[in-house]
Amino acid sequence: MRELFERCGEVSFVKVIRDQSGQSKGFGHVEMSTPEEARAAIEELDGALHERRTITVSEASAGQRR
Repeated sequence: MRELFERCGEVSFVKVIRDQSGQSKGFGHVEMSTPEEARAAIEELDGALHERRTITVSEASAGQRR
């Protein structure tokens, strides 16, 4: 995920959510270094294809942040 988001700016944090067996649950959290980079990532990546899947990128609500 880091490499994908680094196309839009500096990534300061990445966490892929995994189940108990260690398999990805198909989502994660990414923090960009600036609000502008975060907006750029949302605009560029939301709805994009990555590894043959359409991804959703949005700002986390206050309850979702780490």
